[in-house]
Amino acid sequence: MRTHGGVAGMAPRGATFGKSIYAKFARTFLAMLCLFLVLICQAQAARYVYDGNGRLVAMTRDDGTSARYVYDAMGNLLEIKTEPAGTLRLFAFTPTHGTPGTPVTVYGQGFDGSALSVSFNGVGGSVLSSTANELHTTVPDGATTGPITVTAGGQSVASDALFIVDDTGLAPEITGIAPTVAAIGDNVTVSGSHLHPGTGTNTVSVGHVAVSPTSATNAQIQFTVPSSVGSGKVGVTTSYGQAISAQDLVVVPANVGTANVVASARATVDSTGVNMSVAANKFGALLFDAPLGSWLSVQLDQLVLVNNGFTYTVYDPAGRVAAQGSLDPQVATIHLPQTNLAGTYTVLLKPSNASAQFQARVETNPRMSIDGSDLSFSTGGAGESKRVIFTAQNGDNLGLALTNVAVTGGSPSNDWVRFLVYDSANRLITNAGSGGGNNAHLWGVSGGTFLLIVTPGGGSSGLLQIQNATATLTRDIVGPQLTYGAATTVNLPRPGQTERLTFTANAGDTVTFVANAVSTTPANNTVYYTIYRPDGGQLTSLSASSPTTWNLENLPDSGTYMVITNASWGLPNTSQLTLLHGVIDTMTVDGPSKSYATAVGGQNIYLTFNANAGDNLELALSGVSITGGSPYNDWVTAGVYDPSGRLIANFGSNAGNNAHLWGLAGGTYRIVITPGGGSNGLLQIQNATVTLTRDVTGQLSYGTAATVNLPRPGQAARLTFTANAGDTVALAASAVTTTPANNSVNFVVYRPDGAQLTFVDTASSNTWNLQNLPQSGTYTVVTWGSWGLPSTAQLTLLSGVVDTLAVDGPSKSYATGAIGQNIYLTFNANAGDNLELALTGVSVSGGSPSNDWATVGVYDSNGRFITNFGTGAGNNAHLWGLAAGTYSIVITPGGSSSGPLQIQNATVTLTRDITGLQLLNGTATTVDLPRPGQAARLTFSGNAGDAPTLTVNAISTTPAGYTVYFTIYRPDGTQLTSFSAVNPTALSLPTLPQGGTYTVLVTVIYGLPANVQLTLSGATGS
Repeated sequence: MRTHGGVAGMAPRGATFGKSIYAKFARTFLAMLCLFLVLICQAQAARYVYDGNGRLVAMTRDDGTSARYVYDAMGNLLEIKTEPAGTLRLFAFTPTHGTPGTPVTVYGQGFDGSALSVSFNGVGGSVLSSTANELHTTVPDGATTGPITVTAGGQSVASDALFIVDDTGLAPEITGIAPTVAAIGDNVTVSGSHLHPGTGTNTVSVGHVAVSPTSATNAQIQFTVPSSVGSGKVGVTTSYGQAISAQDLVVVPANVGTANVVASARATVDSTGVNMSVAANKFGALLFDAPLGSWLSVQLDQLVLVNNGFTYTVYDPAGRVAAQGSLDPQVATIHLPQTNLAGTYTVLLKPSNASAQFQARVETNPRMSIDGSDLSFSTGGAGESKRVIFTAQNGDNLGLALTNVAVTGGSPSNDWVRFLVYDSANRLITNAGSGGGNNAHLWGVSGGTFLLIVTPGGGSSGLLQIQNATATLTRDIVGPQLTYGAATTVNLPRPGQTERLTFTANAGDTVTFVANAVSTTPANNTVYYTIYRPDGGQLTSLSASSPTTWNLENLPDSGTYMVITNASWGLPNTSQLTLLHGVIDTMTVDGPSKSYATAVGGQNIYLTFNANAGDNLELALSGVSITGGSPYNDWVTAGVYDPSGRLIANFGSNAGNNAHLWGLAGGTYRIVITPGGGSNGLLQIQNATVTLTRDVTGQLSYGTAATVNLPRPGQAARLTFTANAGDTVALAASAVTTTPANNSVNFVVYRPDGAQLTFVDTASSNTWNLQNLPQSGTYTVVTWGSWGLPSTAQLTLLSGVVDTLAVDGPSKSYATGAIGQNIYLTFNANAGDNLELALTGVSVSGGSPSNDWATVGVYDSNGRFITNFGTGAGNNAHLWGLAAGTYSIVITPGGSSSGPLQIQNATVTLTRDITGLQLLNGTATTVDLPRPGQAARLTFSGNAGDAPTLTVNAISTTPAGYTVYFTIYRPDGTQLTSFSAVNPTALSLPTLPQGGTYTVLVTVIYGLPANVQLTLSGATGS
């Protein structure tokens, strides 16, 4: 006895009764096992195929694999075979009888292969249509009874059962179904004829999914809607044919309510839309058939919706939810997941609060291929988006470009699109916007199917419609390795195209990257160059729209670097790339000057040097020559960086310049020399000579000239001297020269605490006065030629000319030790003092008569300037009504305007005004002023209304013939009148405005000594 799967088959004829019972048990067990397997398959929403006897002969799962049920001649299940997805198999056909011209449907798998054909017992038939699991044909003329054979992809398979060519039996017909909208668990009646030719020989399906009839006659079949089916046509299959209902059965979940489905329509994929109108809070059902593995989108054209949007739910042929969401005029597209079953899909649409009218259309998503033709597309209505499918291999580096974008219905601010890319795991990997065009880099992707979704106006405005967008998908070009010194052409004609080039370098290398002949289509846009390290991390990102040079200093790793180039907006572009070795060197302190040149415009020079802790160095750049620019940018910039990479000095230079590198920390320093201030890549350094020098040191002694010789470019000298706080000194520079001549030499004086005290520069002999030094200790004088020029000078340190004057003390004479040196004097005053300061006997050498003089400035105890005067031979100043304190006098040769002048003599006299002399009416009073600058204050008493006369009886000056001034003050201190005289004279004073003591002030021009005799008449005061 033959067995299958451990279950005995039918007993042979003549077996015992016990064996018959055992056989019945085996058949029952196999039937239950089959039912159990069917239930499992239904739970997986598989596709089922039945033969003309109503037996399950095949089940196809979502993944494309099939289970094939094998029966013996008596109808006993022998075994269940698993068929791998895609293999060519023939499971069943319907009807099993027919004459030439009878339509026949063949069920199986692998029917999507190439060169598909069908034959009836060797007579070829026509393939009317096919999917992977169904083939539709008709019985050809001349056919005889025999197997049906299907050939695909060079393989053939024949049916186990024979197709009988005869004219017996009538095919079933369906005249109607009721109801046309049913919920799960509802009863459905199928009306027609020839529906039940024999028990167990007919099958009923909804949308190609089998259901179990509860009753069946020739004119009527009833069934209960199971949870495992969706909407679709109702089919009845018998041994004599198959009937499909003209109407659709719309299957809805129990919570929807069949009465709430007020509209239904069937759409054909990639055909014109169907009009639908759905009332508020009701449902409209859109049905369409789709094969397994399809990518489809539902578009709602001409959408009219008042107020709020509406929701949708998509059900697959097994009644499972495939997608759900919401729609509105801004979002009028449903992008469905890839179909997991072949059959009828249902979209339930429910407007909220208001009715909706639209034309529903189902479209197959277009596909584009890598490096294939451009794909142009548009949408059928406002608010609709487009989905495009493409596949990629694991690790692909792709460029996706969207060009020729045209959007209507909006303002320029939203006349654009947004495009999103999802990978095979449905992860968003790109989200970008595009007006005229844009691109996205899809680098190192995982293999699988990718989705490109393009929405109008960034998804923000339902008024917008995509009139055109062109998508281009390109694999990155794997370019050549860049060779040092050789130009490599990059040509990227496709939108969004990218090229990947490489070069090798060692850690610490400095290279120059040059882009020439940069062009885009359209012109004048930017090309990008992103450089990645050997470990894959980004090193830098560069961009250019014209010839440009970039310097890559001190590369971090040894190995292969990658350069990825593409253009802005994904525009087609070309360029020529050249890789050059960097211009690098190491400088030695006090070593010879070194000259450098670069190979291309924009290339930098990179130098290093070592310094010890505390070093004071000078960096000079000389002999600079630049080509490629205008005189405005025909120069270089030098930057100096400390061991931590911090910028510590930066200077520009055309012919030459220098920088001070003082008080350095120990370590290695970098110098970067850039053409044109780093602003113009067209400039090329033809020459730059660099000199690095340690400062010369020395000491200044008072009164002794020190020679400073600085022959190296940028060289500086540091000379020190000691002084005490309060000291006044002078620094005299002579024999000042530079190479080339007539440039300045700089001198900076630093205090003992390191702070700058003063800075001066001169191209000739000069002296600087350092008054009242702030600290005791060692001062430093640093000197160098301007622009770092070689220079020489003699520097002399002089003690200052300082003294203290006593009021009414003897006159004092002073002289200075060098041109430009000042005289510094002090005096003390009491509160209210009226003093006179006179400068006489002035002698200045070294200048012309126009500047052979001196200037005197007087400062109060707070350092505030209170008066000044100039003098040739002599002059004076009135210091009246002083506050108590110590005052300063500064005497400067030539008005401080000319360095070559030296004071040979200046005699200073400080005198208190004479007081106590009283003018009595009619009595002569003598006023004697023998000291330079001396003044007298006389008084008289008068009454209001008096009209006195002041008579100058005698007058003389030394030398003779100079003017004496008389100023009369009221009792309140305000001036009444004034006059001057050289000879005896009388002056009628104005009528006195008030009674009291009047004052007559007598002064002499230039502060000369004088003698006068005065008589007052007409005053009635006593």
